Amino acid sequence: MPLIIVAAANEITSGSPAEKISVVLNLPAVLWALVFTFLWDLIDSWIRGRNLKFLRTPTFWIYVMFHAGLSILATIALAKTFNTAWVIGLVAAISNEMILSNANITFGNANIMPLLDKFRALRVVMEQEIDAISKSETSQLIKKLSKLPLETLQANLTTLLVQSGKQPAEINQKLADLTAACAGNQQLLTTKLANDFIQLDPVGAKNAAR
Repeated sequence: MPLIIVAAANEITSGSPAEKISVVLNLPAVLWALVFTFLWDLIDSWIRGRNLKFLRTPTFWIYVMFHAGLSILATIALAKTFNTAWVIGLVAAISNEMILSNANITFGNANIMPLLDKFRALRVVMEQEIDAISKSETSQLIKKLSKLPLETLQANLTTLLVQSGKQPAEINQKLADLTAACAGNQQLLTTKLANDFIQLDPVGAKNAAR
């Protein structure tokens, strides 16, 4: 990658800005970069939130558009380093921030570093929104599970603890500690059991709540 960055920097810093754009911009590479950028952001966001609800949020789409713009700029830096359009698009999509920050690309008198700073800030906002969606979904699931009989939740948790390798004495102690910690508050106890159920078996918890 350092050799790629050096080559990109040498290419970008030669000639006028208009010449650089007209010579280096590669339409097939740009199209591939847009496709790979969207797929990268989709997979990355899904891994973080384990659902696709973020697709309904404006923040995600603003982030994708911003990221796509940076990927297009990265194809300019990479077009003379690689000859294959899809390779240019792939590298631009997954490492555009590193390429652009190291190539020190400018258009006229404008440096793109402020754009990279905005991109990083936007990514933090998007991650916070995905985390908020996940917390909200977990909270709703806990409420649904809390409506199940206490005995059902205890049985499910016991099964999961056995499967995780816990010994009967440990399981009994854990259940006793949970009961004691709730000091007779049944609602609190069911909530804690529901939360533990979700942590140990998210898929099973969702099925049980249906």
